[in-house]
Amino acid sequence: MTDYRRSVLEAILPRITLRHSKLLPSEEKIGWLPVLLCHEPDLYMGLMDDGSWVFEGRSGLHLLSEPRSFFRVIVLLEQPINVIKEKIIDFFKDLDIIIDFDELFPSFEIVRAGLEEQRPYWSELAFKWYDELNLEKQKKLKDSLVIVENSRVITQSLRYRARKELRKLNRSEF
Repeated sequence: MTDYRRSVLEAILPRITLRHSKLLPSEEKIGWLPVLLCHEPDLYMGLMDDGSWVFEGRSGLHLLSEPRSFFRVIVLLEQPINVIKEKIIDFFKDLDIIIDFDELFPSFEIVRAGLEEQRPYWSELAFKWYDELNLEKQKKLKDSLVIVENSRVITQSLRYRARKELRKLNRSEF
């Protein structure tokens, strides 16, 4: 997917100015494009010029590359995925680029972070986004669903929902 993101950025780089920030913990100064306001005030998610997603928080710029790093942006789960999708599509449309949201945006990684956070609030919101993922991405979340199903801190209804989704995914493999 990074190749797709890189190609989208290459199409618009001549027409935009990248923001430059220090990437933590390396302190390397990098260019990136703020794409989505995650949370007021000024907490942005954006793309580096190599196609990697980053998050600019109060402490600085962080690379969103490892599964645990996406915990930084699970606050996005508080908005319906369709609202996020519309914001991202509109952002690029303003730059005369038509994008494939599912290829560009790391919704899978954000859902995984929400499910694996093991807090009922985030798990419930993650399930709302999960319902909007295609079957292929849902299948890749089986390990996360097992974590929810076996968690003692998650509500019984959410554990049951995880169990139900796992059964559905197992049936779809045949």
